[in-house]
Amino acid sequence: MKKKMIIAIVVVLLVAMLAGCGGDANGAKKLVRGSWAGDTYTNEYLNLTFTMPEGWSSMSDEQLATLMGLSADNLAAAGVEVNKEMLELMTIVDMQAQDPMTGNNVLVNIENIGKMAKNVVSEEDYIDLTREQLEEAYGYTFSDYTTETVAGETYTMAKGEVTMSGIAMSQYFYVRKVDKYMLAIIVTVVDGSDVSVVMNQFS
Repeated sequence: MKKKMIIAIVVVLLVAMLAGCGGDANGAKKLVRGSWAGDTYTNEYLNLTFTMPEGWSSMSDEQLATLMGLSADNLAAAGVEVNKEMLELMTIVDMQAQDPMTGNNVLVNIENIGKMAKNVVSEEDYIDLTREQLEEAYGYTFSDYTTETVAGETYTMAKGEVTMSGIAMSQYFYVRKVDKYMLAIIVTVVDGSDVSVVMNQFS
């Protein structure tokens, strides 16, 4: 099960890095990272709360920093405004949680639109770019985009499917533009579970 979880997480992080770097963008509010209180993650800037199902666990800032190729010192403490170095990054994984028994997991990913190699204006643009990368690099197949409501906000959603190292995965990309950032909630299901089991935990 651990192998499933690691493969799913690494694939998502690689996709985030594939976009490359570009120019900067003008933004208004400062991005503030979310924080955990027990089993509940909250990010007021994103208007997002997630409560882990029973048996799930979350990654610490140090673990996320390792996955992102950063030292833990470069990550702001939970709930503290991101420092200048973090703001210069294109991608921030704000939280990750997983079911260690099944490998099912969820990521909250934030990308600075101005740092992307290609012009991204809308949620559809972002998914198009992600889809193009995944189809070319990993052989994903995607469904048509739909509009979904998560925690009272409107998201554009696309479902991708792939088999890697013999493991069949379905990944759901819920995308919403917030100021100069693109927020992506990425849910990976590896055991055929209904994605709503995870998405119902958001409020």
